[in-house]
Parts: sequence; structure tokens; C-alpha cells
Amino acid sequence: METTQDQTLDDTTEPTKTPVTRQRRKKDWIPIVGERKSQRTPKPRVYAVGSDPDHLTDEQAQASPEAAEWAKARIKERAQLEKYNVFTTVEKSEIPEGTKIVDTKWVYVIKRKPDGSIEKFKARKVGRGFSQEAGKSYDANKTFAQMMRPETFKMLLVIALFRGWEIRQWDVVAAYLQALLHHDVYVSDINEDGEIEYWKLNKALYGLKQAGHEWFKTLESILNQAGLTQCIGDEGTYRSTNGKQIIGTHVDDLLAIGASNKILDQTETSMQKSVELDKKGLPKQILGMEIKWGKETIVLTQTRLIETSFHTHSTTPFH
Repeated sequence: METTQDQTLDDTTEPTKTPVTRQRRKKDWIPIVGERKSQRTPKPRVYAVGSDPDHLTDEQAQASPEAAEWAKARIKERAQLEKYNVFTTVEKSEIPEGTKIVDTKWVYVIKRKPDGSIEKFKARKVGRGFSQEAGKSYDANKTFAQMMRPETFKMLLVIALFRGWEIRQWDVVAAYLQALLHHDVYVSDINEDGEIEYWKLNKALYGLKQAGHEWFKTLESILNQAGLTQCIGDEGTYRSTNGKQIIGTHVDDLLAIGASNKILDQTETSMQKSVELDKKGLPKQILGMEIKWGKETIVLTQTRLIETSFHTHSTTPFH
């Protein structure tokens, strides 16, 4: 009698399973370093410029219902550039042959109060620093600028509250526009009449490779003249020799704490000999955070930042 293949199998033997190859769907995943490959984190998505309603492109600003406000903001910015002698208008023929001319553009930002209402429309003329040539229009080793660390910022608030010190927030008006340049930089600009102008910059313009560094060195000199020296542990923070005053810096935002109003008044007077300060008093909003003060407590929130981020990232992503 013939024996079939099925009859030769033991009843307890499981039939051989044919392996199934699954086609995994491609996703934007990258493995976490040091973790198993099964534990993964999504790649960050890139969103189109202008998806944030408070940051507009030139086309969006000019087509918006607030176009008249943005026009006023551009005129105000041009007046500031002239006030601080940021540039000297030159003919194209005066620019040395072979010099890279840097383009400029407008950046539009809606500044808001802690409650979310509009504080002002800000238009800023910026240089497209990515087109600069290292060694010619800037030093590649001098493009950095120190700022106080986030933990230092919180520590200053706690020190002031614990010691009963005075606290003030200062905003340096047109900070970068007051920093001298040490390289010849030529830029092109289109004025309100649609005409092309050529400038030789005397001061730093936002967007230049060295702008942040030049401003930091300028601010450092101003604080040194006011009797403050750089802290070793945080190079974006300065203290007086007697330890009665500490100032944390973050570009043009300054957080100052001092043992008395007299001490802070003296520093204000000294600094205003060199720069214009917007004196905001007790800080209510700084570095993207809202500050609520109690008798013995400080509450930091980021409501506006979260709402803005949610609005931005809930839009269609740009791949």
C-alpha cells in the first residue's frame, strides 16, 4: 500500500509555515541613538514661511488688511536706520570691483501684549547674510554671541524674590543698529519708490553673519563702563564687584536685579549715555514667557508660545 505524505506526519507535528514577507509602509522615522531600532522618534517637519500669523512675508504684509500699518512700520524702520547712521548711500560705481553685494529684505512681525492683543506692527530691514563671503565681509571666527542660560534667568528671579531685591526689565532699542562694523559690507536695497539703492554699512544690520557678535561686544563694553563684569559660570550674565547687582542678557533683552532702586537707577543712567533703553519695569513678559507675581511666588507660563505653536503646526506641513 502506498503511503501518502500526509500519512507519514506525526499527529503532534505542526505543519511547516510559509514565511510571510510584509511590506512596511515608509514613514518619516529615524532611530534614537543608543536605543533599540523599534523605539523611534518622528523626524521634525518643516513648515512654510508665513504659516505663523504673527510672522509675515513681504507679499503677505502688502496684501493684508493691515497693509497701511506695515507701510508705516517700514517708514519708521528706515528713519531708525538713518537716525543711527547705519548706512551711507553710494553709487554702484563706487563699490570696489569684485565685492559681493549683499541683498536685503523686509521681515514683518506682530508684537503682542501678554493678553494677546496687538502691541505694535514691527517691520525690520535685514541683510541676507548667507550671501556674505568669509574673510572678506566678516570673520568666520566671530559670528557667535553669548546669552544667559535659561537656568540663570530663573535663578535671577529666585534670588531677587528671596533677597527682596528690585527687579527691572530693559529692552535696548535698535540694538544691532548701534554696533560698529569692522569689515566693509555693501548691500542693495529697494526703497519705497521701487528704486534700487546701494549702501555701505557703518553699523550692523540684522541678518549679517557678524551682527550678533558685534552687538555683544558693544553691550559688554557698555556694561563694563557701568561697573559690571562678566560672570565666569555664565558669560551672558554680569555682576557688580560688590555683588549688589546682577544683569542677565539675551540679545537686546536685559533682566536686572539689584539690592536697591538707587543701584539700578545708576546703571540705567550709565547705559543710556550709549544706548536708548525701553524701561519696562517689573517684567510681565520676557523671552517668550509670561510672568505672574505673587507676594512670595513667581509663576512662569508660556501660554502665548503654546497657542502660536499649536496654530502653526496644526496647518498643512511643508515637506
